[in-house]
Amino acid sequence: MTYGAGALGESFVDYLSKKDNICAFEDAVSGTTLVDNDSNSYIGRIGRLPVLEKLTAFVLQLSTNDAIKGKEDLGEIAQDDNFDKQTVTGAIEYILNYVKKNWNCPVLIFSNPKFDSEFYGQMVERVKELQNKWNFDFLNLWDDDAFNYNEKDRELYMLDPIHPTRAGYKLSWLPVIEEELLKIKK
Repeated sequence: MTYGAGALGESFVDYLSKKDNICAFEDAVSGTTLVDNDSNSYIGRIGRLPVLEKLTAFVLQLSTNDAIKGKEDLGEIAQDDNFDKQTVTGAIEYILNYVKKNWNCPVLIFSNPKFDSEFYGQMVERVKELQNKWNFDFLNLWDDDAFNYNEKDRELYMLDPIHPTRAGYKLSWLPVIEEELLKIKK
């Protein structure tokens, strides 16, 4: 998603950099998951980010790949710092804990708009629950009616049910992401 697979490798991150003069560390690899299943998973890659940089915010996509790869495991919210990184919940909590320890900056998690996945809906609900524990911002496009596009807009904004086009990123996603980042900045 953040890589821009449906938009010729360009996503809202690139537009934020160009339009808003944001210096972004974009670490996106198509097809990867939150769940720690290889060196390119979100867990595998977070340890390779520059921890000495001072971050203004950390933005995390609620991965659609965890919902479509057929190995769904939501997991449980941890009662301690032993996060089950083989589950979606444990992976998110591990990342939130890592960000807090290394950068101590605000976090924004964003979801995709609705697509045909009951499990992704469960992931969205779990993120809502995690907000109480971890105190982060959540841009919930899944439950946002503005992203339940009519047929004409869907053709313009989405390559498929998951991947936005360039127009989708620039005209639909970018304004709401900018707004959320401005809220965090204040």
